[in-house]
Amino acid sequence: MVLTLTKYIDAEPAGIAARLESVVGHGLEAAASRIGASRNDLQTEEILDGVRLTRGLGVLDGSELHVSGQSHLTKLTVTVPWEATDNSKLLAAGAFAEAVATEVQLAA
Repeated sequence: MVLTLTKYIDAEPAGIAARLESVVGHGLEAAASRIGASRNDLQTEEILDGVRLTRGLGVLDGSELHVSGQSHLTKLTVTVPWEATDNSKLLAAGAFAEAVATEVQLAA
């Protein structure tokens, strides 16, 4: 099971995809701050149409960010592995998704 958070951004999908990996760290900082946790060293891997977070903040490890869309409407989808009700994971995922979406939109 996964938790899926979706943001729509008024920008070209290719531009958002190109910036995605560079803003993941900012998103992790926001998530760690939101739940009062400390971060680890950031490790990601490229996946089809996005990036997977393999290490950075325990509650978000394994999360994936996917970019899709056309013209000037980009859909940014953040999926977080979900096994049980976990309020800190929900708070961290929300802060992470919002920070990443804001950063890529500002850079667009």
